[in-house]
Amino acid sequence: MIVTEKRFFDPEILGVTWIPGELILVGARPECGKTSYVLGNCIVAGTKGLIPVAYFMPGGNMFKIANRVLEMTVGESANKDDNNLPINTPEYPLYIDCTSHLTIEYLVDRIFHMVKEYGVKMVVVDYLQEVNGSVFSAGTKEMEMKSILRLMKNLAEALDLVVIVTSQLSENVQWSNQTPQVKDILYVPFAEDLCDQIVLIKSMGVPGGAYQLILPKGFSFYDGEYGGMIINAVLDKEKGYLRKADKLFGDDGHVSQEDPMYKWYLSDADNEWHFGFLDSSGMGWEITISPCVESENNEFDIDVDSWDGTRISIASCESGDDMDLLKAFALREARRRFPDVEIPEKQ
Repeated sequence: MIVTEKRFFDPEILGVTWIPGELILVGARPECGKTSYVLGNCIVAGTKGLIPVAYFMPGGNMFKIANRVLEMTVGESANKDDNNLPINTPEYPLYIDCTSHLTIEYLVDRIFHMVKEYGVKMVVVDYLQEVNGSVFSAGTKEMEMKSILRLMKNLAEALDLVVIVTSQLSENVQWSNQTPQVKDILYVPFAEDLCDQIVLIKSMGVPGGAYQLILPKGFSFYDGEYGGMIINAVLDKEKGYLRKADKLFGDDGHVSQEDPMYKWYLSDADNEWHFGFLDSSGMGWEITISPCVESENNEFDIDVDSWDGTRISIASCESGDDMDLLKAFALREARRRFPDVEIPEKQ
């Protein structure tokens, strides 16, 4: 067995916790950002060229992939001639393999080779359903994919790698706008049993590139404390990959310009006051002051809800005679319950 040298490395990757030995699955509908996410967020913005990475895209175009990485690194200047490129443009130790008809035997052999020869620390397979695992004689596609994922997990542990595998979603969400779930991963009905972290990408289908990263399983380093969260993200038009949205999304998927974070706004439809903020993990929360249904007087309930559905009750049936005082009370309680977070208030 190949023994790799262990070095401390802790990159910041949107939606992923860096833990060598773990298998991460990234799922999305066609043309919804799987490749942009793994190339841009995981490799370019994540590793920053500090570790060697192996990237497998069966039947892909090596030149286009390399050019895309360059664009994500330097932005629009990558489309200019070489004289316009920044002098300090990093050279990524990225080993691209676009072998067609990728078999699991070839994939495993190449991973061992790249770890031994180049010191690869992260492996990306884009995408799972293009890997031929017929050697397992599994009988069904589900069993074939299950065998491939188990083997990739074993390689991650044995070689101390971070392994990222992208996946298509099943037909029932291929062209719909519903939020993808683990059961929607194509031919992988038990992904939670096979993978350490799962990132599902949903395009909100609006101009400007709004997305949600749904994390049904992940952040195992924190013992699942942040599992099940949803991260709102927007497309960085300059670099071509995702960045965390700094404002809440509206129901139609748009990043709300009228109702920004850190500012109270009134929902006229239900007479509720709302205030959004981010906690220290990047999770979005919203304070809601809503009319108390159990009271006929001018009284309100105060709750704080996260993007993943967690609710914290702050108060019930508080007098709403002075809404400014009630909003100030709600903010004080939120700051008390989130002491590590600065929660400013825009006027």
